[in-house]
Amino acid sequence: MGGNLIINETKLKRTLIGAAYVFVIATLVAVLAEGAQAAAPMPEPGKASNCTYGIGYWKNHPDAWPVTLLTLGGVTYSQSQLLDILNTEPKGDATYILAHQLVAAKLNVAQGADDSAVASTIADADNWLSAHELGSKPSGSERSAGIEYSETLDAYNNGLIGPGHCGDAPAPTDTPMPTDTPTSVPPTATPTPTDTPTPLPPTATPTPTDTPTPLPPTATPTPTDTPTPLPPTPTPQKVSPILECVADNGDGTYTAYFGYKNPNAFAVTIPVGPDNKFVPAPQDRGQPTTFQPGRTPYYPNAAFSVNFDGSNLVWALNGKTSTASSNPQQRCQKPVPTATPTPVPPTATPMPTDTPTATDTTSPTGGISLNGGAKESAHSQVLVQLWAIDDIGVTGMMLGIDAPPAGTWEPYTISRELELSEGLHTIYVKYRDAAGNESPVYSQQITVINRELPARISINDGAVWTNTPNVSLELVGPLYTALMKISNDGGLAGSTWESYQLRRGWTLDVIPNQTATYAVYAVFQDAWGATSAVVNDTIVYDPIPPTGSVSLKEQVGQSTGSSTLNLMLSAQDDPNGSGVGQMRLSSSKDFSDGTGWIDYTPSYEWTGGKTVYVQFKDNAGNESEVYSYTPKGSQPFTIYLPIIIR
Repeated sequence: MGGNLIINETKLKRTLIGAAYVFVIATLVAVLAEGAQAAAPMPEPGKASNCTYGIGYWKNHPDAWPVTLLTLGGVTYSQSQLLDILNTEPKGDATYILAHQLVAAKLNVAQGADDSAVASTIADADNWLSAHELGSKPSGSERSAGIEYSETLDAYNNGLIGPGHCGDAPAPTDTPMPTDTPTSVPPTATPTPTDTPTPLPPTATPTPTDTPTPLPPTATPTPTDTPTPLPPTPTPQKVSPILECVADNGDGTYTAYFGYKNPNAFAVTIPVGPDNKFVPAPQDRGQPTTFQPGRTPYYPNAAFSVNFDGSNLVWALNGKTSTASSNPQQRCQKPVPTATPTPVPPTATPMPTDTPTATDTTSPTGGISLNGGAKESAHSQVLVQLWAIDDIGVTGMMLGIDAPPAGTWEPYTISRELELSEGLHTIYVKYRDAAGNESPVYSQQITVINRELPARISINDGAVWTNTPNVSLELVGPLYTALMKISNDGGLAGSTWESYQLRRGWTLDVIPNQTATYAVYAVFQDAWGATSAVVNDTIVYDPIPPTGSVSLKEQVGQSTGSSTLNLMLSAQDDPNGSGVGQMRLSSSKDFSDGTGWIDYTPSYEWTGGKTVYVQFKDNAGNESEVYSYTPKGSQPFTIYLPIIIR
């Protein structure tokens, strides 16, 4: 192994300088990596610090579960059984809705999340499930209680209450720069030539021209070409949720078909959460999170569907809502072709332009739907869905807002959006085919309600009086209202939470045969348990009918046999009552003829017959008994003639 050692000084210097550079860079990377790890340790999956995950995370990450056994309602389940529960579609069953949220909540607590905000709710949920077996489908107030517990746990699992949400998934521990890799820098052995550099003459320093490895900084001028300010220029318009229709499954459950309309020229992403959720819980029911431009297909090719129990189901999307219910007006209809579904028989094709207009006398048929058949809209923008069929094709349509169509014909289309003011509206439409035949007029009503205004209640549409304790309530809750309480008592004594609905019948707690003012109180709750202020409306209950009389003031033309009577009419109502408002006169006791109900007046000229019948009505709708007047000399009389027998 002997021999002469020949050292090329230039190569040696380059090697030493390169090794020193690598050593310094590797050491710096190692120090920075150690500092980053010390400053921000990454959580292990399933072992995040004080935060929570939703149902979807635990269902899709079974390896992250901190425990594999959980007790629900006194029954202990294995992990595989719990996953079966999480993968079971509730279809409106409150036992499964609550079980899903309870599993997620208990897993969050087991992995270290603070449970002080829901400890009592978890205990209540366990007690409720011990009394209601999974799949038992409780109803009424029992179901409402289970849903209330699930809503609180849903808010906890999604970070709305409690310690807050962990995020979609914890970052893995292996992705930070490994602390071991810096030590494996190969040049660590090369520093041994540190004794030889000293004889090298400093004049050779110009040779580092070969060490341009640190050149990356020279590439920094390229940022001048990155005008990244361009993306913020488009301002996305809001995506509108659409209820296509609701199908009755025949077993007490329903399927709601939903779609959407994205008016932007680009896709919009809205993750499940406060801006993309269902109410009541669970807020994730399989709705999309990426919304492509344009409108999704109509039923039966809707974007997605949700099974539910028929109670109001609200899809809230970036401040807009679409509500499904068991209302028959929302029922899915058999799909109707949007164009000419029944083509003209092939034999008619030789002269297609002349024969239809000359022979066709059949009018088109069709229909109209507003917001998928919804009876109310929380926004002024209402989607009008239109369909019509005809033998030779539908070519035109005419719309009318709050009045039958009387304007100009426009080309037939399957949908339109209208901007409507708050209140009840009726939308009309009629169709026309290529031969000029017009369809009947179709219509549907919808009530536009501004839910951004304070919550409110109205009795009998704001009426002042009622003569019956059975009244109708209009209940307007805030956006995302899920439940409501109603009571005749200002403290809401004895009332229970029930599913929210816009209109509801109600019975006042009245004292019979006594006029008095009564109030009805209401409070609303959203899916996260936040309640509105208590609101109320009043109405006067007046059950007492008026009394009255009729007499003759003057008879005109008596000597000539005229039947004109100048009548004096007197009517009185209870001092606290609504007051006499109307009267009617007739020559028949059953009022089959005569004036009908007219405004009350103390005198009236009657020409309808010799005997007149009169009845009075107060402003609450109470009707008096029937009074009558027959002028003297007009009563029937009997003449007795003697019989002479000869």
